[in-house]
Amino acid sequence: ADGRLKRCSLEKHQDLFWGLMGGGGGIGVIVSITLRCYPLQIAGLVTFDLLTSNVQHRKSVLQNWADWLYGNKDKQHNKTNGIDNFFQGTPTDVYSHLILPTDSSTIKFLGTSIDTESISQSIDLLEQFRESSTKRNKKILSFFNNSDNGKSSFNLGYIPGLSDLKSYSFGATRTNFHFRLARYHDEVQNEVNQYLEAGNVFISFKYAKALTSPIIDTLSEATIGAFSTHNESRIFVFSIGSNENENKDIQCSAFDGREAKYVIFIEGKWSANSEARESKEKKKVLDWVHNIVNQLNICEGIQSTAHPESVRDQTSKSGKSKPPSGYYNFSHQTGERLTQIKKKRDPRNVFCFASRTSFLTPST
Repeated sequence: ADGRLKRCSLEKHQDLFWGLMGGGGGIGVIVSITLRCYPLQIAGLVTFDLLTSNVQHRKSVLQNWADWLYGNKDKQHNKTNGIDNFFQGTPTDVYSHLILPTDSSTIKFLGTSIDTESISQSIDLLEQFRESSTKRNKKILSFFNNSDNGKSSFNLGYIPGLSDLKSYSFGATRTNFHFRLARYHDEVQNEVNQYLEAGNVFISFKYAKALTSPIIDTLSEATIGAFSTHNESRIFVFSIGSNENENKDIQCSAFDGREAKYVIFIEGKWSANSEARESKEKKKVLDWVHNIVNQLNICEGIQSTAHPESVRDQTSKSGKSKPPSGYYNFSHQTGERLTQIKKKRDPRNVFCFASRTSFLTPST
């Protein structure tokens, strides 16, 4: 960090390029950005419910979901544990999330593909697909336009990653299966928004490099196990994409310490008819969220934020508790240097979030 102006890309200054991807202004002051746009209009959506009978079953489903997303390379481990499905990992344009409720054994699944090579981007064909689906009054897994011999198609079986879901259900009973096409700019987001309801909420975010056994244990115990609140509270687990198999030749040294593949969104919710009851429910939910966060903080691969600005899950005001793993962004020397550059380049603190640089000091 010396204040020089550098142009970063996939080919030049790769460490800075990957460090700034999602990193805001914590690594440096960004003065210009060049973006390449793609003609994405239509995305593929798969949704269904997964029935988990108990806490052990939910743990197994979570592990199978993670294996499908990022691959299960340890085949000997899989064979020992009776896992017959081996996956190399889904492509970078496949995203997915699970919703883990505390008041039900049913997990909500959503998978999205934005693969424009496999999914036709024709709005006219999208309308034909929907009309055909309505007439049949059922979910259709494929639809071809006869005018071009099926080259412009909506076919679940031809969409890499999502095609696995025609027969694979992560080791659980599956219900309410739907495959459909949606406009990416509004309908895909609305699909997620329908699960976000207003109310009394207390939330926290964590980011994970992998869904390790301790993380899966924590999430399962908190939602269907002994620590469940048995109310409206939920945990959302989102995949961020970026299959590690496809980027193995790129050295992302500046961002290695903050490599995140999952977002864990903990949503504590409560409601009550009386003030006394509400106070009790609120305390129960807050304790539930804090307990999950504390358990996750001691799991390997957990980060407090995916960005260099440490704006979430700050350390206690008393200063007695140690920061969670991944809290600090930089070493002492680099942090001090970046702070000097920030003050020189932005004396009026216009980029306020970039001022939240945290770094390890010799006394910490």
